[in-house]
Amino acid sequence: MIKFINKILILLLILTIISNGSDFEKDEQVPIGIEEQLGSYIPLDAEFITSTGDTVTIGELSDKPFILDVVYYNCPGVCHPLLTELLWAVDRIEMEPGKDFKVITLSFDQTETPELAATWKKNYLAAVSS
Repeated sequence: MIKFINKILILLLILTIISNGSDFEKDEQVPIGIEEQLGSYIPLDAEFITSTGDTVTIGELSDKPFILDVVYYNCPGVCHPLLTELLWAVDRIEMEPGKDFKVITLSFDQTETPELAATWKKNYLAAVSS
């Protein structure tokens, strides 16, 4: 259990980010679909807003390998179990989060705020450390 708590404390380094949705009005309907981009990369200058409200780019975050989980915090279904299982899995690998790799959570809901991301980050870390 101590090992688990130590890893969770390291997870405090998790950078929970929210996509910068300033291109869309909140009442504007955005088409939803899947467009395969096999072999493509996320542009290193793609900007995101962190759970503390800072703007960062993927290039700034990619100084080491990272797990990118794409969810939204007000998700009524699979997003919360996905995050819970991710934390469970991170605890069971031999690599150290924060040292050997990062875990980045990206919300695809442009209406979600940095404050909401910070709340969920705090809640998940508290839940697994107790």
